[in-house]
Amino acid sequence: MAVHPLARHLATRHRIATGATGLLVIALGLLLAVPAVSAERPTLALFAAAVLGAGYGLTLTYALTEAATVAPPERLARVGSLVWTLAGLGMFAPYVVTLLSGTFAVPSLLGAGAGRPGSAVLRRADCLEPA
Repeated sequence: MAVHPLARHLATRHRIATGATGLLVIALGLLLAVPAVSAERPTLALFAAAVLGAGYGLTLTYALTEAATVAPPERLARVGSLVWTLAGLGMFAPYVVTLLSGTFAVPSLLGAGAGRPGSAVLRRADCLEPA
């Protein structure tokens, strides 16, 4: 909830700025988690978790705003519940990391995860030009 003022500010700059910033913040949080896991530093892990939470808040705010924009009034509840369902599926990410940790090193998994949202934003950076 602490990122809502930032989300509103970003939304006034460009339609997808909130979502793109959220993805970049998630990538940063995952990058911060790599040394936290590697060096077993709980303080850094807490900071990485806070950064990840901010990124999740930004992306969820963006998704709910977009759902409200595109859904007709009679379908808004259904589309909103779909967004919440998909967001809830993200809760399985730690479980997936745990399952894969038997095969791959956890820092490698976190680093690979950081590359996904960052590269998605960079590929679409042309969309962030002010309208």
